[in-house]
Amino acid sequence: MDYVFQGQGQYHRLPKRIRAHALVCFLALILHRVLRMRLKASHRQESPARLLEQLRRIQQQTAQTGDGQLLRGLTELGAAQKELFTAIGLPVPTPDGVAPSNPEVTAPVSL
Repeated sequence: MDYVFQGQGQYHRLPKRIRAHALVCFLALILHRVLRMRLKASHRQESPARLLEQLRRIQQQTAQTGDGQLLRGLTELGAAQKELFTAIGLPVPTPDGVAPSNPEVTAPVSL
């Protein structure tokens, strides 16, 4: 392989957990290769690691007003981030188009 996975070793004893862990690792590998193929097809020089580094900077914020209204915000995307979304064939996210990561965990904020 031309890259190295980083992280701590995972030790599972139950066959079901071993299979689940292997599946997660396999899916991560497939996603990595799909990203690499899409970047290459778009004639981009970035690696999937560089792409993920750029995308990690995007954050979503959700706040709930006193009357229960949910307000959503999204980090303003730079030109490079928008170009990467286009290069891999995904729509550029908008605050309204991004679902909350966990709707049950919304910190109430009084405004």
